[in-house]
Amino acid sequence: MTMKYRSMILLAVAAITLGNAVECPGMDVDVEVLGVDGDAKKNVLAYLRIYQEKDEKDFSLARLKSLHSQAESQIKKGLQPFGFYNVKVQSELRGPEGSRDKWSARYVIEPGQPVVVKSVHFRITGEGAEDPVFSDEFGMKFGEVLVHEKYENAKQHLMSVAAKHGYLDARFEKRRVVVDASDNSASIEIVFNTGPRYRIGEVRILQDLLAPEFVNRYVTFRQGDPYDWDRLRTFQGNLIDSEYFREVEVVALREEAEGGLVPLEVRTRTSRPNKLRFGLGFATDVGPRFTMDWHRRYIGRYGHKLYAEVSLSPVIKKLIGEYRIPLENPVTDYLSMKPEINWYDTPSRDGETYTVELSYSIKQAGWRRTLGLDFRFEDYNIATQSETGNELVPYASWTRVVSDSPIYTSRGYRLKTSFLGAVEGVLSTASYFSSTFHAKLIRSFLEDYRFVTRSDLGVTLAENVDVLPASRRFFAGGDTSIRGYDLEELGPVDSASGRVVGGRYLAVGSVELERRIYGKWSGALFYDVGNAFDPDYSNTITQGAGFGIRWLSPVGLIRLDLAFALSREGCPVRLHLVVGPDL
Repeated sequence: MTMKYRSMILLAVAAITLGNAVECPGMDVDVEVLGVDGDAKKNVLAYLRIYQEKDEKDFSLARLKSLHSQAESQIKKGLQPFGFYNVKVQSELRGPEGSRDKWSARYVIEPGQPVVVKSVHFRITGEGAEDPVFSDEFGMKFGEVLVHEKYENAKQHLMSVAAKHGYLDARFEKRRVVVDASDNSASIEIVFNTGPRYRIGEVRILQDLLAPEFVNRYVTFRQGDPYDWDRLRTFQGNLIDSEYFREVEVVALREEAEGGLVPLEVRTRTSRPNKLRFGLGFATDVGPRFTMDWHRRYIGRYGHKLYAEVSLSPVIKKLIGEYRIPLENPVTDYLSMKPEINWYDTPSRDGETYTVELSYSIKQAGWRRTLGLDFRFEDYNIATQSETGNELVPYASWTRVVSDSPIYTSRGYRLKTSFLGAVEGVLSTASYFSSTFHAKLIRSFLEDYRFVTRSDLGVTLAENVDVLPASRRFFAGGDTSIRGYDLEELGPVDSASGRVVGGRYLAVGSVELERRIYGKWSGALFYDVGNAFDPDYSNTITQGAGFGIRWLSPVGLIRLDLAFALSREGCPVRLHLVVGPDL
C-alpha cells in the first residue's frame, strides 16, 4: 500500500472517530415510563439501560438507538418479579424537532393480569420433619400473586429457622416454580430436608483476661443441649453487657462436629479497663447538673468492678463509690460495698449524710431482691430542728420491671417494695420501722394513646416524726411526685413555724393520658394528688394538674409539663422538665 492511500485511510478513520465524538454534543434525552408506578416502576427503571446511561458523557446516538431496541425485553424482565409475565410495551423514540431540542424515549406499558399461584406442593423431610418449629405451610399460598421477593423470603425463612434450631445441614432437595404464562398461573414445589439436629458440644472461650472458672459462669447451657441460637445470642449479649469484652463472636465449628455435637468457639476482644464520662443536664427539681463518673471495668481475675460518681447541682450534691463482686450468676447477682456522701438543700430541709452500705443482690423469677446493711451519719436542719445522728439500718427490697421497650414503653410496669428499720442503742439514736411501696403502670390503646398511672405509699412506725433523721421522713412535691410544686415542698406543717417538717406516712397518686400528635411528639394531660402526712401536725391533701408535651429524642424521652398547683390560692403555674426512661 502506497503512502498516499495509507494517509487517506488514516484521515477517514480520524474523521469517523471525530464524527462519532461530536455526533450529539451535549445530548439530552428524556425517558418516560407510563403504565406502572411504585416499586414496579422503580424496578423497571433499574433494568432499563437507556434510563441508567442517558446522563453519561459519552452517550451517543448509536448507543441511544441500540438501547432503545433492547428496552422492551428489559421492561418485561423488570416486571416479572412482581408477577407480570404477559407485558405489552408500546415504545417510541423521537428526535429533536420544532421547539423541542431533546431526544425523547417513551414507553407505555400494559402489565396485564399478574400470575397467581394455583398450587403449592410443600414437604419437609429429615430429622426435623415433625419439629413444631417448622410451619406446615410454605410462605406462599394458593391464589396469591407470584411475587419473587416473597418466594425468596419464604425460602430464606426456612433456612433461618433451621440454622437457628441446630439443623446446620438443612438444604432444599427440590425448589421449583413453573409459570404458565398462557393462563397466568404458577405451580410451586418445595421439598426441604432439615438434616440432623446438632447439639452443643465443647464451649471454648478465647480470652486471657479472666479466670476460666469465672468466665464459664456465663455459660448457662450444657454439653448435649439442643443447639438453639436464641440461647447463644443471649449468652453473647450477656458477655458484651458485662463490659469485660468489647467484641464477642460465637462461632459454631461445623467442620469439627462429631456424634451430633458441634463445638462452639467464643472469640473475644478485651475492653479498655477504664471508662470516664462527663455530662451536663437540667431538671426542674434540682436545676442545672454536672456529672462525672469513672468506671473500672475489671479488677483481678474474677471480674470485680469499681465505680465512682460526682453529681453537682444547686439542690443536691453527691459523691458515690461502689465496689462490686459478681456471684455465681455474674449476669444478675452481686455483692456490693457502697460509700456515699450527700449534701442537700431543698425547700424543707438541708444537711448532709455520710453512708456506707453493704448489700447482697440477686434476681429470681423476674424479681430483684436486695438485702443490705446501711450505716449512716446525718447532720440536718428541718423547720426549727437542728440535729445530728447516726443509725445502723438493715433493709430488704424487692423490685420487678416489665417493659416492651426501655426507652418508650407501650406496655409495662414497675413494682418496688422495701422494709428497713433501726434499734436505738444499736449504733442508732432512734428506733423505727419503715415500709414503702411504689407502682407504675403504662398501657397503650387505640394505637396513638397511652395511659400512665403511678402510686407511692409509705408508712413508718416511730415514737414521733421528730426522732427520725430528715432523710428518713416522707415529703411530697416535684417532677415525679405531685407536679405544680417544688421538690419536697409538701408535707405536714409545724403550726408554730409554718414550715414543713415531713411525715411518717405517704400517699401519692397520679393519672396521665398521652396522645401521639405527630411522629415522635405527643401531648399529655395529668392529675396528681396526695401528700406526706403525720398525725402530730397539720395535714392537707394536695392536688396538681396540667398538660405537657413528650418528645422521643435521640437521648431518650423528654417530658415537659406545665402544672397548676390546684391547692394553692390562684393556682400558680410551675414548669417541670424530666429526661429519662418511663420505668
